[in-house]
Amino acid sequence: MSNTDLSRTDLLQWINNLLDLNYTRIEQLGNGAAYCQIIDSIYGDVPMQKIKFDTILDYEIIQNYKILQNSFLQHRIQKPIPIERLAKMKFQDNFEFTQWFKRFFDIHPPTREYNPSERRKLCSEGIVSSIKLSKLKESRSRSNSNISDAKLFGRPKSINSANRPSNHSAQILEVLKHQIQKLQQVNQALEKERNFYYQKLRDVEIEVQECEQNDPNNLLLKKIQSILYKVEDGFEIPQDPEIDNETF
Repeated sequence: MSNTDLSRTDLLQWINNLLDLNYTRIEQLGNGAAYCQIIDSIYGDVPMQKIKFDTILDYEIIQNYKILQNSFLQHRIQKPIPIERLAKMKFQDNFEFTQWFKRFFDIHPPTREYNPSERRKLCSEGIVSSIKLSKLKESRSRSNSNISDAKLFGRPKSINSANRPSNHSAQILEVLKHQIQKLQQVNQALEKERNFYYQKLRDVEIEVQECEQNDPNNLLLKKIQSILYKVEDGFEIPQDPEIDNETF
């Protein structure tokens, strides 16, 4: 059977066996982490400590794919990575990319023993996926159901059973706190990046204005200005708030 004949079930089974995962959908590969670990299973030199395995944030997903791109360059793998399409976590794009990965893996099998779980322990924690959060909620629901059954049939509740709801509540609270912290970190990083590029554009604007004074008819300067001041469709420049002259 050729790799193009492999079904999604075949590919998922291969991924799960190779990386000791429990993926149920091809779309779960879209955050790029598993692709990075496939390369790591072959060469053993991917910086796993930088991989965010459970992330659902675009910012961290792009970082995963940058690491994958660097590994491709390092090992001279001539394969374009359609990051934008893969990161949308659509089935077809990830299915085709996984088929290519299976062919590549068969041609370049690992030459050493590989422990995927141990390597994955090095990974940084990304935002906990909604799948994990739903499992916590499902587990909590089962615990509550068991307690209700115990009351209904007159069975005494064990101490552990009584404590489960609060334990799971604490787990969910920790997950949410972790999400908030990660989002705050991402927000700070994005603000820093935004300010960096804004200052660069401001420096260019000042330089162009100074040059324009000496050469007002320079076509290149006018073209640069048109790019700097171009407004995207649908974007409205906010107006200054009206000043209330009323005396209080």
